[in-house]
Amino acid sequence: MWRRYFSKTEVFCAEGEAAGDPEKILREVTDNLGRHLPEEFLDVVRHSDPDNLTWAPLLYRAPWAILTGGAARGPVTVAGDAFHPMTPDMAQGGCAALEDAVVLARALSRSRSPAAAPARRHLADGVAAYIAERRGRAAWIVAGAFLSGYVQQGSTSVPGVRAFAVKLFRDWIFYRFVFPLLADTMWFDCGDLIAPPPWRDDDDDDGEEEAADKKSHVH
Repeated sequence: MWRRYFSKTEVFCAEGEAAGDPEKILREVTDNLGRHLPEEFLDVVRHSDPDNLTWAPLLYRAPWAILTGGAARGPVTVAGDAFHPMTPDMAQGGCAALEDAVVLARALSRSRSPAAAPARRHLADGVAAYIAERRGRAAWIVAGAFLSGYVQQGSTSVPGVRAFAVKLFRDWIFYRFVFPLLADTMWFDCGDLIAPPPWRDDDDDDGEEEAADKKSHVH
C-alpha cells in the first residue's frame, strides 16, 4: 500500500482529468507529480494494481473560517474533519479529533450540573462552550499544517524568484524559528474528563413520587 500527498498547486491542472481513471493516475504520478521522487517509490507505483488506485482531494478549511464560521446549531455540532479539515503535514488530524471528543464530553458534563439551565438548554450551553474552547487551537493547527506543507512541498513547483524566496524562508526562518513552535503544538494536554453529576429530572422525580404514593395506598 502506498499513499502520496500533493499540494494543490501541483495537482490543479491534472485533478479533473486523472480522477476516476487509474491509468491516468499512474501516468500523472510517475511522469509529472512524482518525477522528482526516488526510483524505488516510482517502481512501486508502476507495479500497483489499477483497481486499487483512488484520487481524492485534500479538504481544507481556512483558519479564519474556523474562528468566525458556524460550527453548531443549538445542541447539534461537528467535530474532527467536519469542524477543521486540515492538510496532513503535521499529522494532527486524528489527534485534534480526539481532543474534540474530550473537550465536548467535558463541556456537556459541566452543563448538566445542578447550577446549569434546566431541560434541553444544557445541551446547547455545553456545545457552545465546546466550540468556544476549540476554535483557537483548531485554527492554529490548520494554519500551521498548511504553512508547513507549503514551504516544504508546495513551493517546489513554483519557478523563479518566488521559489528562491520560499526556499530561503524555509531554510533560514521556518526550520529555525517557526517549526519549533509548531512542534510544541503537538504536545498538548486537553485536560481530563470529569464524571457527570447525578442526573436529576423533575419529571422523573414526579413520576417516582407518584408511583411511591400509589404503592403506599396499596399497602
